Amino acid sequence: MNNNHIIPIQLIQQLRLPIRNKDYNTSLSSFNQLLDQVEQYLRVFNQQNLEQIKIVFGMILEDLDFLQLKPIIQIWRINFTDLFLNTFSLSFAKALCIYFVSLSECSQIFKTPIFNEISKQICQIFCILCWDRDISDEIRHSKCLRSLIRMLRVNCTEDLLACLVIVTKNSKNSEYMTIKKSQDQLLQLFRNNINRDLVQLIIANMCFNNDQRLLFWCQGILQVIKLTLDAPSLTLIWKLLYDCPEVIDELLKYAEFFNHLYKQINTINEECALMIGIIRKICENNEQYKSLHIESIVNVFSNFLENNQIQQPKYDQLHPSIRQFIFKELFSFFGIVGNQFIQPQIIPHIISLIYQNSNDNRLLTVGIGMLTNLSTYSQILYIIQNDKLFYQIILQILEQYYDKQQLIEYTLKLMINTLTNQIISIQYAQPRFIMKLFFIWHVNPDNISVNNLIIRVLRGLYVITNANAQILSQCINELQQRNNTFDFVDLCSFTINSNLSQNKLENVVEIYMLISIIPDLKLNNIRFQNTIKQYVETMRAKGELKKALQAVSHLPIEDIGLQF
Repeated sequence: MNNNHIIPIQLIQQLRLPIRNKDYNTSLSSFNQLLDQVEQYLRVFNQQNLEQIKIVFGMILEDLDFLQLKPIIQIWRINFTDLFLNTFSLSFAKALCIYFVSLSECSQIFKTPIFNEISKQICQIFCILCWDRDISDEIRHSKCLRSLIRMLRVNCTEDLLACLVIVTKNSKNSEYMTIKKSQDQLLQLFRNNINRDLVQLIIANMCFNNDQRLLFWCQGILQVIKLTLDAPSLTLIWKLLYDCPEVIDELLKYAEFFNHLYKQINTINEECALMIGIIRKICENNEQYKSLHIESIVNVFSNFLENNQIQQPKYDQLHPSIRQFIFKELFSFFGIVGNQFIQPQIIPHIISLIYQNSNDNRLLTVGIGMLTNLSTYSQILYIIQNDKLFYQIILQILEQYYDKQQLIEYTLKLMINTLTNQIISIQYAQPRFIMKLFFIWHVNPDNISVNNLIIRVLRGLYVITNANAQILSQCINELQQRNNTFDFVDLCSFTINSNLSQNKLENVVEIYMLISIIPDLKLNNIRFQNTIKQYVETMRAKGELKKALQAVSHLPIEDIGLQF
């Protein structure tokens, strides 16, 4: 690169001026223009303009700070301003990766003061860029991660470790670190107590399978951190526990650990949620420990309910996601503990909290999962049956189908579990629920797993009399009048064919059973008749013709002109 390509600082300063604009969108647009300009100069490595590069990177970091684009990092999620998404182009990230690799492979520059200063800046920028999955992958593909690992061995800094904490949240990057034998260097840093908080978080990210967890456990890490109840240590313990009975067995030997834990667990912070998560993992497959810990966890829950500070809207602004993280772990704990240990009087409080946080899909998913587990117990159903908020939660998820698609299967399984309770079944039999179920089935006919669950719910509503069947018929007629694309028999035919193609013959029977209980359906539909023929022939080929004829015996076969 010749001198004409050295970045003119005056141009950069001019590009930065609009970034201080009062309008955030305009500022963001100007910032992207600045990055585009810088990218052009990064594409060709030049040893002559390192001082100017350092100045430019400093400007970028200042502007990132001004635009508040630095993410707030929690253990279980990352919060950005909405405008952060897609702020950085992959093109700029690639250019920066290539530049860093060139810089670190230049023997005349590597380890010099200017290299240390620029690499520090690049690590700080990577800390922000690498929350994007595509950019995080590019770090690995461009061999930039290899250069970062090399620096870990020869010039380990706090900024480098912070960068690796973010980079290794990508499991593929963690695997790459393992292949490159980075564990040895990390363990050495850990033992020498060098930036141990950051090292622990990197190690936690690298505990992505049982072999890795055992590897770090065998190095005696647990003995060092078992009484250090800060967020990094608890995160590492949390990760080591997963599906690793050896770690659980060792932790259970430390009575002092649990004494220490319960002294601090009522403090409303990130550490509290991690402590609950650790206890949950220990109790998951151990009935003895469930009974030991349930009372303490219920007391923790009660303390949160009585804490006025955490109920204030301002709390979430000051401590984003802490409340959600705590409740997520509490709900997960209650879900695995089961009815024999749960105290029924806390169920209404749990449902109320789920309802209050219904805009948080992640927390809502855990809450619905917990209720699904608990709903297998009649005692819990007896409490739920008269809770209006419970029905509002279900209905809201069904109504907001497009925003909460990932929750639909959980919700339908919860509905199936609770259908055994007659009062709940009567509530579900109202048109407001049934219409939503038919709508979801209609707009997403290809989602066979969801639609099969919907069919089980609808058929389950037909419990004692045919009153529910009349409601089903009324809802079908109303939908067909409202929407000329809705044809119930056609929809059933499509779903039957989908199940036949995947050899899910039990689901086919479920649909025929549903059709048989709905009065006044017009079944002289060639497509529908063909499904019956295909089903019977499939079963005949399996030597189960009698079973097939029994399955379709409830249908008016003769009336629609079929004979077997």
